[in-house]
Amino acid sequence: MENVITLEDIKKEIEKVPVEKLETLYRYVRTLSAVRPKKQSRETFMEKMRKIRIDGPADFAKNLDEYLYHGKKIE
Repeated sequence: MENVITLEDIKKEIEKVPVEKLETLYRYVRTLSAVRPKKQSRETFMEKMRKIRIDGPADFAKNLDEYLYHGKKIE
């Protein structure tokens, strides 16, 4: 049978930590409690890209470099 670690076990071990190490321990515990598992998306990259809608001129895709780098104005 697997040995299950309980909150009480952890608290007992924390009691043994020297005072000068408490700040380090606290910061570490905070990082653990802040980590949230990422939800796995079943959506592909291209499916996500197809959802993006850009409101721009009809020639925006064709002249993207002009708009981005050469100062062509969007009217």
